[in-house]
Amino acid sequence: MCKVGGVTSNLQTASCTDSRTASSPQSRQRLVIAATALLDERDPVGITITDVVKRAGLTRPTFYASFPDLPGAFAAAAMARLEDVFAAAPPAAAARQADAEELAATFRQLLTRMQPHAEFFLRVLNGPGGPATEAAIIQYLAERLRSSSPATAALAAGPLPLQVSSEAIAAGVTWTMRRWLADPHAPGVEATSGLLRDLVLRMTAPGLGGRAADRGVSTDEGVNS
Repeated sequence: MCKVGGVTSNLQTASCTDSRTASSPQSRQRLVIAATALLDERDPVGITITDVVKRAGLTRPTFYASFPDLPGAFAAAAMARLEDVFAAAPPAAAARQADAEELAATFRQLLTRMQPHAEFFLRVLNGPGGPATEAAIIQYLAERLRSSSPATAALAAGPLPLQVSSEAIAAGVTWTMRRWLADPHAPGVEATSGLLRDLVLRMTAPGLGGRAADRGVSTDEGVNS
């Protein structure tokens, strides 16, 4: 317990207890869950730090020990939900070549799980800190391409650094998925999963994966020659 002048009050005890756990993973998780629930309900501009800590049952000092500001908490909420979406994706063997149907099935599953949360993702991406959140999503997808994707081997053998090629593909996938979530007249899950599959496969081989000369592709006459 915390004592001031040898006297302990309930308020001081609660404050000190909260302070000791301010930066704990449990406190951060509670704040992320609270931010996620609030973003499911309304736009970020209508959410305050007081709202988040009240929903989490914590205090403002605890919030600031975990996040620098509200956009940081919103970004963490978006990444947590994205990780939950990808948790259901079947594991990919990075050592073998990408299989078109397997890739389409993966995107189909991801889009199906993302669709019910379209408003949530768009609220975060279009709100304060949206660009930083989008950059974090691109980095997350790029890391998966580099470490646990059938495209890993092809990209690693390509003419560009693996980080550059993986981030380029991840940015394309992120933008395509964002537009799909935002467009009420967008094609369905089946068509969009096929589009994303073709995007990744064509950008990987004979695009950014492997050397163009090894595949009989000339880089002097353009990609459509």
